[in-house]
Amino acid sequence: MKYFSSICVLALGIASAGAATIQIDYSAAPGERAVQIVTTAVTSALPSGNKVAVGTFDTAGGFDVAANAGSISALASRWIEFDSKSIRTIGGEDGRFSESGSGDDAGFVGKPIYLWIFKTATNVDPQVDFSDPVALNAPAADFSDITGYGLYNAPSWTFPDGANPAPANLALITSDDAGLVALNGGVIGPATTGSLTLIPEPSTTSLAGLTVMICALRRRRR
Repeated sequence: MKYFSSICVLALGIASAGAATIQIDYSAAPGERAVQIVTTAVTSALPSGNKVAVGTFDTAGGFDVAANAGSISALASRWIEFDSKSIRTIGGEDGRFSESGSGDDAGFVGKPIYLWIFKTATNVDPQVDFSDPVALNAPAADFSDITGYGLYNAPSWTFPDGANPAPANLALITSDDAGLVALNGGVIGPATTGSLTLIPEPSTTSLAGLTVMICALRRRRR
């Protein structure tokens, strides 16, 4: 019996040692581009509590992420999230994040990493306050409360192979990475003075445009 137990312990140890762990460190910390949101032609820091996530997209069937970057419903239907945290204030600077996530899903290995940042109507992410029923639904499962978002990628952003020893199993994602592009939103200026800029969700923009049109028609009638 003791011999059998030893075999079990040894087998468990080997399985644990061979487990793949992928680690992603992602940041927009002081000294890197901050995160901002454009609303009614005013640009300001993205409020704390909003969600920032890293993950990839299911591109089966030829799904083109860049071509669908303006459709939040299309993106949401293909999104595979790896980790997410919240925008917060760091070093007295708003619109920041400096996070780390890990996982052992080998399905991510070799896939491009995308950074997806949201602004919700409530500016509250579920990870901020689990006691708040509103927070538990923000962002909503159907993304209905998303009022703006930015989607970013860079040539160097690829999920590493977690079977490799550290630091080869680690991917560093920062807001000032070389070649950083915004598939939806903007990448502005150098790291120290620039920003990652979220833009209003298309339906919000359309609604604003409709309001302007109605006001213009009313003025003409007068």
